[in-house]
Amino acid sequence: MKRILCLLLVLTMLLSATVLFASCSGKSTGEPTVSKKTVGFDVAECGIYFDANLSVAAKQKATDVVNAIRDLTKVNIRAQQVLNEGEESELEEAAILIGDTGFKESNKVLKGLGDYGWAIRVVNDKLVIAGTNPFFTRVALAYFTAQYMNADAVKGSVITVNKKVEMKKIGSVAVVENDESPYSFVYSHLTDTVNNPNYGSKDPETQGGAKTDYIFDISVELRTMIANATGVKAGTFATKLDTAEEGDYEILVGNMDREEYKAELNKLAANEYGVLIKDGKVMLLAWNDVALAGAYDLFKDLITACTVEGEDGSSTLTFPANCSVVEKISNDWAIDFPKPEAADLYLDGTADVGDNSIEYIYAGSGANETTYLAYCEELEADGFVMVGDENSKPLGTDNIFRYYYKEETGTALYVYYSPYQYAAAQGVKDTLASIRVVASSTEYVDLPDESILNPNRTWTKVTESMVTSLTHDYDMGSWGIAYIMTLEDGSFIVFDGGIGRGANNCDNHVRLWNVLNSLYKKVFGTDPTAAKPIHVRAWTLSHEHADHMNVLQSFLKTYGKNPAFRFDNFLFNATSDSECYNCSNPEFSMRRNIVSYKQYVTGGFNYLKVHTGQKFYFANCEMDIMGTHEDTYPKRLEYFNNSTTTFKTILTSTDNAGNKTTTDCIWLGDLERIGSRRLRAMWGENMKADQVQVAHHGFNGCEEKLYDLILPDIVWYPYAKSHYTGSANWANSSWSNQVDHHICHEMDVKLIVMSDVYDYTLVFTTAGPQYDAIFDANDGQVKPFDNASLVDKRG
Repeated sequence: MKRILCLLLVLTMLLSATVLFASCSGKSTGEPTVSKKTVGFDVAECGIYFDANLSVAAKQKATDVVNAIRDLTKVNIRAQQVLNEGEESELEEAAILIGDTGFKESNKVLKGLGDYGWAIRVVNDKLVIAGTNPFFTRVALAYFTAQYMNADAVKGSVITVNKKVEMKKIGSVAVVENDESPYSFVYSHLTDTVNNPNYGSKDPETQGGAKTDYIFDISVELRTMIANATGVKAGTFATKLDTAEEGDYEILVGNMDREEYKAELNKLAANEYGVLIKDGKVMLLAWNDVALAGAYDLFKDLITACTVEGEDGSSTLTFPANCSVVEKISNDWAIDFPKPEAADLYLDGTADVGDNSIEYIYAGSGANETTYLAYCEELEADGFVMVGDENSKPLGTDNIFRYYYKEETGTALYVYYSPYQYAAAQGVKDTLASIRVVASSTEYVDLPDESILNPNRTWTKVTESMVTSLTHDYDMGSWGIAYIMTLEDGSFIVFDGGIGRGANNCDNHVRLWNVLNSLYKKVFGTDPTAAKPIHVRAWTLSHEHADHMNVLQSFLKTYGKNPAFRFDNFLFNATSDSECYNCSNPEFSMRRNIVSYKQYVTGGFNYLKVHTGQKFYFANCEMDIMGTHEDTYPKRLEYFNNSTTTFKTILTSTDNAGNKTTTDCIWLGDLERIGSRRLRAMWGENMKADQVQVAHHGFNGCEEKLYDLILPDIVWYPYAKSHYTGSANWANSSWSNQVDHHICHEMDVKLIVMSDVYDYTLVFTTAGPQYDAIFDANDGQVKPFDNASLVDKRG
């Protein structure tokens, strides 16, 4: 027997993919022929042999089948590769044969299939799962998994299968003839197809990020692959947008606005992908880029398997005339829950939004309040319970926000409706009125404690509220955002933290600790202790850039287990890898290591993946989430700063006479123009606030129009004083400098606090902000206005 038997495989994979129903249509019925007779195939004394020439992906599918059989039958079935060297051989034991193994039973099954085809057949004591090439074996594996890898088909060690399932003599279509091809590649008109490294400085901004989108990149790679397989230039295959006139022969890549494509896509779940060939169209079906990677891999298998080299060294590629394969990626998205349904409501897209969370975006005229409320009722009937109170039409808007949880499944759903009612008035054209559902598992995110969802909370006042702007050692290359809010009960909220470089090499986490200690001592008159520690009720992170999170990370490693430190809630919304494919300098260290950072802190902390519209309450501070990256669709982030979470804080100052005064602040982090437009379109004039933190340190951040809606009295400017005295005065230079000049010299503000020179601290009382008593948090001394780092604009 001329055959090489490989060593026993270790059949565990980093990514396990479960495959759903698949079928290839031939010239006649378009469906496989399925015998009515069923056979019970016992795997107890059975081995599995699969073709060593299968593609890497097809071997993974074979591995998935092995693992599924093991899980369902509890039989530790053997599996090994076998290389067919052209001579037929016999195998005496019972076996499952996958692909062209060269065994007699495999050859018998493949013999009658023609050039293109696949089958699942029981022959003697062999169960054969095979196709005429590795791609069609993958199709057969897909069918087998969908039909037989379930509890209904498996009882004990016996799998009940149809004796014969067969699709044979599938027709084919030439991709290239006479060095020409009728096929063109089609992708969404929203796809970024141009490298633009200076995206952030452009005004008006261009569409897309610094590079090109994933959909475009794989289209280019597939085009090149087909060209290489057929010996023609890649330019032989035209490219066009989904808005262009339809052609008879097209390769459609990724979610797009084509009726026929959407009809097929609607048959798939968010975690499914497929390749469909029908009536001259080749569709790579996927709701999102994560699933699209599977479709891309599947289509590459098709190209490789269907390319045949001739005796003269030339090669030809023919597509199956009709073929449909659907597979499923295996990940931890929570997808098993009721979905909204209504007339004129459709699923427009889905997105991986980080932390194993998946977002569904429903649009159409059916995306309205009535549909939203009906959907919420359906969720409640299914056992979902609302977390906290509904945030219905806040600030007079039409937005509605609810958070649901089902303990039985550990599924958390954030469900919100926004018509973006201010989009037209604000001149914003790239939003989508929609009902959005963000599905998460509490295995990866924490639910907020009821105590921070109660607007009627109580606290014991021991101090006036204060906001401290931490300075940075700019000469040492340090910068970032770092603010501390001292609440009336003496607890704290920390915003970001900065990059961490300091005079003693990354010691800014020590400086932060020292400032917290100074503020604590100012309030309580003593040093913190284990019995009465520094209490950080909330630490917010706008986004995962080093100049925002490095100090936070170093701080938790250094002080997380200090008995005099207590940390409750981490408010953040991490992005996914796929969201950031083309968004310039993304970072992920906080998201990828969140479990480790929890372990650095005594008792851990709650990671609250915050969503637009949520409200939290910490002593005398209300914290509202005004926007997250989950609002971005149908746009992409394009620029990682657009992943910023925008926070709004509302401080209530009290006194012993029962008086109350509130002051609010918009914390923009590093938000850029896409996020800025989302805020304007969703909230309009309701963005008004007493204070604002300037976006992205005064570089390319938010638009003038957003600041004009906020109309602040106080400006927290997270950069060096030289930016105020320098570039903020250059009204006719870059668009971002024009915004800076507008904030600093054209708007009617009262105070500008740069993050420089001192750790400036502003006190808020029932009489309002104490402008003339701004002090350094370290020495407690009131500091004078210097028209550079501390600027009095009251006139």
